[in-house]
Amino acid sequence: MRWAKSYSILDHALLHGGYLHRLNHEAIALYLFLVVVSDREGKSFYAEKTIGEILRLSPKALAAAKGELLEAQLISYRAPHFWVRNIEVSHGERRQRATAKTDSLSQRDENTPLR
Repeated sequence: MRWAKSYSILDHALLHGGYLHRLNHEAIALYLFLVVVSDREGKSFYAEKTIGEILRLSPKALAAAKGELLEAQLISYRAPHFWVRNIEVSHGERRQRATAKTDSLSQRDENTPLR
């Protein structure tokens, strides 16, 4: 078994907040790349040219992906650095998630094991 030297965490809000439904594939790829390479402050030191080469994105496609992530407020950018931002979850979304979790647990058959 290989032990990882570092770990990155993806928040479930990425899915439950609808980001994966709204973002195109290039923006999702850029976001995942930035999560993986960012330091503990969320800052990435990779140059845009290098990111484009690694993700095989043209400068135009990279700019569009960056624009989508900025608009979604998933990242911040101040040349030459990207920052991955915390995903903001509204109080209503938090309550919906808690209710959905409680409802799904209360509706299960007691003889069915949790997975």
